Amino acid sequence: RENPKVISDLTTINKTYLHYHTLTFFKDDGTYDLLSWIREFKKIVKNLDDKFILVCAHAHRTQSLGDYLIKELEYSNAYHLEGGIAQWINLNKECIKY
Repeated sequence: RENPKVISDLTTINKTYLHYHTLTFFKDDGTYDLLSWIREFKKIVKNLDDKFILVCAHAHRTQSLGDYLIKELEYSNAYHLEGGIAQWINLNKECIKY
């Protein structure tokens, strides 16, 4: 059974059972380049049915991005960390500084 891939713009995450990749959607100035991001994303998640988890601070961005990937690009196993990494930390879940 293959573990899902984690796509994140963070530097800390629990990575005990997951493959961790950093792929930042938003630039420092708040803008983004969807086509460039999708191109890089497809290098990590190569098939529409591959499992992956999107992670951001509070899950607002990843929920929108996940919805786009499912509805517009037809990915079938997109997940996001509900509440983001902030909730994960507040629940005292394990994190590894990276």
